[in-house]
Amino acid sequence: MTAKTIGAVRSGLTRAMQKAHHGNHQSTLSGKARRNYRLIRMDRPTDGTTATHGQINAGKAMKPKAKLEPNERYQRFELALAHYARGDRPAADAALAELIDKDRNVMAYQVAEVYAWRGETDNAFEWFQISVDNHDTGLLSLLIDPLMHSLRQDSRYNALLAKVGLPRIRG
Repeated sequence: MTAKTIGAVRSGLTRAMQKAHHGNHQSTLSGKARRNYRLIRMDRPTDGTTATHGQINAGKAMKPKAKLEPNERYQRFELALAHYARGDRPAADAALAELIDKDRNVMAYQVAEVYAWRGETDNAFEWFQISVDNHDTGLLSLLIDPLMHSLRQDSRYNALLAKVGLPRIRG
């Protein structure tokens, strides 16, 4: 990516985040992304060990869709999320381990997303650093990524935004 392209992406993300921050976070997302956002935000297990009936159903709905993903890397990422959403921690851990084993150099940001969604904050920030080291362009979506919402209260989140060159969030 050129500096001009990165600047344009940052500018667009900043505008989207400002809109989302002042209203409905979903308003800046496409239809498919809004649907996935709702699934993720509403149906994420909250304690890392158990899932509600709704979470299990969401995970069941996500799993077949993940298996249809033609890109094997993203399929592993989506399966790590789907297994966790339906409360199958061993399968979620296995999918995440496979993602890390096979794709650590190109999917570090997605590994961080999985850890963030699971509530494993320290692991998420460890993988963010790997993403920074790898110059992972996924970092440009930090401000609008619904999987990162739970990290916004952590002081390391604003430090990460500054490191990437994105505006800090307030609150």
